[in-house]
Amino acid sequence: MAITLAAARKQWQEENKNIKKTVKMILAVSGMDQHKLGEKLGICERTLRNRMQSPGEFRRCEEQAIRYLAEVYGIKNE
Repeated sequence: MAITLAAARKQWQEENKNIKKTVKMILAVSGMDQHKLGEKLGICERTLRNRMQSPGEFRRCEEQAIRYLAEVYGIKNE
């Protein structure tokens, strides 16, 4: 079954919202600041802020690290 372009865009937007929400939750639960979280993701604080504004820019390895940290801190992804 083929997916329409509109459906794909909607799915990407939803995934972008989820990754951004997860990063914010990690920051809140862990007590880390953006600098420390950036270090854990292997990026600088400035890059983390830019990627938060455009979540589609997160690289796969960064997304995997975010998912891992969410699991470590007990954050459930919806």
